[in-house]
Amino acid sequence: MTPSANIAAGDRLVVLVGVWNNGRPTASSVTDTAGNAYTEVLHFVASDGTELSVWTAPITAGAGTRPAITATPTRTADLGISVMEYSGLSTAAGSAAVDQSARATGTTNTAATVASGATPATAAAGELAIGFYVDSGFGDTLTPAPASPPGPTSPRPPTSSS
Repeated sequence: MTPSANIAAGDRLVVLVGVWNNGRPTASSVTDTAGNAYTEVLHFVASDGTELSVWTAPITAGAGTRPAITATPTRTADLGISVMEYSGLSTAAGSAAVDQSARATGTTNTAATVASGATPATAAAGELAIGFYVDSGFGDTLTPAPASPPGPTSPRPPTSSS
C-alpha cells in the first residue's frame, strides 16, 4: 500500500489490517520502506477467524516521500489494508499513543447493525476518535450508518488513505 500523498515529519500513520483465511492467520508485522517503527495497538480475532489489527507509527523517517507500507500475515491470507495519516496527534512511540479503545465481534445470518459499544472517556482534550470495521461476509452489501456532524474539536480528515 502506498499513501496517496507524501507523508510529513511529526505526523502519525494509522494502519488497519484485516486478515482472513480458513487457517486463521494473523498480521505479524507492518513495515514501510522509510523505516518508521509500527506498533500493534489493537488486535482481535472474530468467531469466523477474521482478524482485525490496528498498527501505528509516528513519522520519524521518509518525510516528503510516499513509502510503501506492507502488512505481513503469519500464513497465506486475504488481506485488507487501509492507511491514514494524521497531524496534531501524539508523537509517543509504541502503545503510549493510545488512550482508550473498545471492540466487539459478532456473527449474523441476516442484515444487522454492528457497533463496538461506547469507548471510555479520553484522558485529555483534542484526542482522535477513530472507528474500524472488518467483515468476512464475502459478497455481502454493506451500508454505512448515517454520518454524524463533526464536533467542535474534530480532527482534520486523513491526508492519505487507500
